[in-house]
Amino acid sequence: MRLDLSFGGLAMHGPGSGGGGGAPTRPFFALSDDVVSVGHSFLSFPQVAALEGTADNGSGAIYDLEARNGWTGDVWLSFLGYGRLAQLWARNGIDRTDTSQAAFAFWFTEFGDIGTGMMFAPNSSEGIAGLQAAFSYAVTMQARGARAIFFMGPHPVEALPGSTDASNLGVCQYTVDWLTARPEITVPVYMLPCLPIVRNWQTYMGGGSVYSDGLHLKQTNNAGPGNSAALAVSYAMRYMMTGVRFTPGGAGVELTQFLSIAYDVCDAYACAGLGGVTTIAPWVGSDPLPSPQMP
Repeated sequence: MRLDLSFGGLAMHGPGSGGGGGAPTRPFFALSDDVVSVGHSFLSFPQVAALEGTADNGSGAIYDLEARNGWTGDVWLSFLGYGRLAQLWARNGIDRTDTSQAAFAFWFTEFGDIGTGMMFAPNSSEGIAGLQAAFSYAVTMQARGARAIFFMGPHPVEALPGSTDASNLGVCQYTVDWLTARPEITVPVYMLPCLPIVRNWQTYMGGGSVYSDGLHLKQTNNAGPGNSAALAVSYAMRYMMTGVRFTPGGAGVELTQFLSIAYDVCDAYACAGLGGVTTIAPWVGSDPLPSPQMP
């Protein structure tokens, strides 16, 4: 299948341009390493689809889940339904206070305007709060031993037209670039390009839906076709961390194709840090948070 990489605001440049995935050197993780993640359902559903356990729904707990998709390290998930990153930080759960992990990967995501499906501009009050929370988490997790930070760029809401993609991708890329540029943050920051992954899945589906409700990706307990989507995102997360493509034994045609598309998109985009040269034009504006507060 020929990938569509023509989303608005994208360009082909040399490796390392456009931010997200440049220096420092790209670390990779073993399946026995730990993973800590914070976010809403776009991040938690793929993990729950591939894990044994139930995610916390806002109480502030964080679950130590046993992976079914081959990950043997501990996978810690702090989840807040429809939660923005600033809200997750403010509740001061044990994602902030637990220090038992070492040499781990840290994942986060962000939530936009649920009414429009658009990400908040970095210079809005919500955007500034999100940057401060991303900074606070990055500094905290780096001090605890995180070797890399991964931002799961949100996938599009089903009803959003493709004309909105450049704006949403640009806000996400700005977040990656802004964190990378902060002198306090010395570990690399990458982004899983979920939006173009899902757009290419939609093309493959030929009009069929990969959504369970117009917002969330289908899980394996939803009616097919398209119910490989959330599980495929979990394997894309694994690929981002290990750099090794993996297709589970017994995978059907749909999951196999979804994984091939996801891996190819990750390989194509510089923000994933896997050697790609397709860059995303970030949001343009003066730094809305030039002096973030240390946590």
